[in-house]
Amino acid sequence: MTDTKKKDPTMRPIMTAAELGTHELAQHGRDYRLSDDGYSDMEVASKQGWEAVSGWGLDGWDLGSWPYVVVSVRNVGNLHCDPQYQYQMRQTIEGDTTVYGFANDADRAAAIDYLFIWYGVGKDYEEWTIEGLSCDKREALDAGTLRVPERFRGAFSWARLNASKVA
Repeated sequence: MTDTKKKDPTMRPIMTAAELGTHELAQHGRDYRLSDDGYSDMEVASKQGWEAVSGWGLDGWDLGSWPYVVVSVRNVGNLHCDPQYQYQMRQTIEGDTTVYGFANDADRAAAIDYLFIWYGVGKDYEEWTIEGLSCDKREALDAGTLRVPERFRGAFSWARLNASKVA
């Protein structure tokens, strides 16, 4: 029997903690002259081209824990940006920000998949059945050995959700 379900060619394995570290471009704390909480951090970031990602996975589960943990993305394709960093991701945790750069959207999505699952472990979603997802699974996730179903991976979209209901 063959699997008739098409694989998404942009879906690569979830990034490991070590691999994510190789993509780090910068770290900085909150500049209190510009913002004093997570929501104003998002507002300042949006002026620099960052778009906060609210939902992830097939059903659009929360990504991060606004306003304390926010993941944002932007694409910077210009002469001053190295092409290997043009797909960027920003992780802000209570004002402390780490910026990552990727050569393509699939790598950035694999990094977001990692953060989504890592932060999602502590949430109480009835639908989450990733091998009994619990805090003790973070070690396997960090190492890249946790099997994560595709429904928990990739960006949310209404088209994706509606297509899954038809299938």
